[in-house]
Amino acid sequence: MVIWRGRPDCGPDSAILASFQLTRRQALGRRLSRGWLGGLVAVPLLGLSRWGAVACLAGATTGLVRGGAGAAVEVDDRGLRAPRIGWEEIVEVYPQRRGRRTVAALRLESGAAVRLPVPYDGCLFAHDPAFEDKLFTLRQLWETHRRWRKA
Repeated sequence: MVIWRGRPDCGPDSAILASFQLTRRQALGRRLSRGWLGGLVAVPLLGLSRWGAVACLAGATTGLVRGGAGAAVEVDDRGLRAPRIGWEEIVEVYPQRRGRRTVAALRLESGAAVRLPVPYDGCLFAHDPAFEDKLFTLRQLWETHRRWRKA
């Protein structure tokens, strides 16, 4: 979800223009996968008995309850905050296919490519119906704030 907060001209600090976070579906998918993986680690120790099944269910429940840290990317008038990258360093904002996911990626002036933790789109729990809108917003903010170099 894109959250708009403040304006860039309010106050000495740079205001957050947009914040990209995991969708509820993506957060649930991450919690389930971490929980099941934790439960599956216990299966070889306990065997494929009913205790192994209990371990899997306990792992899934733990994953749902504890979850994981949600990924977030914040954008202000100076650039990206989460990975601190200024607008002047970014040459291109584009979607990149990464396995079964499409992620937002940045090509930097140094030639390096940076994949952002969010937004992304994938299948099942990783699906984000607003991925294109988020990528468009990120690209438009970059277009608005970048500086062209004189040759």
